[in-house]
Amino acid sequence: MSLIPSTSNHHRGSVPQSVSGGLQQRRGEMDVFRHGLKRAISVAKADIDLSACDHLIREAYITQLRTLELGIALAGDEPAALALLAEYLNLQLAINRELISRGSGGAVQ
Repeated sequence: MSLIPSTSNHHRGSVPQSVSGGLQQRRGEMDVFRHGLKRAISVAKADIDLSACDHLIREAYITQLRTLELGIALAGDEPAALALLAEYLNLQLAINRELISRGSGGAVQ
């Protein structure tokens, strides 16, 4: 089959079938390429989000441990001070959960 356009009336005004088929194949290949690219971008975004969420959780945990350590050192054996520390840590935990949930798009509860 020749790639040179036919001069017959049958093909007049339209793209020859061999060229049209080649264009359709290229379009199909581009569709597959675009799909693969979109998936790769989606996976990369998910990896970045997971890493950021992991960082938020780790930092919140470290902050709470430091607060607990300092609070116990300051409160000593005083029951009222220890109760206040427990209340503060619960509040801090609730705030951290909310911040982490927002940062992860609600994926962490």
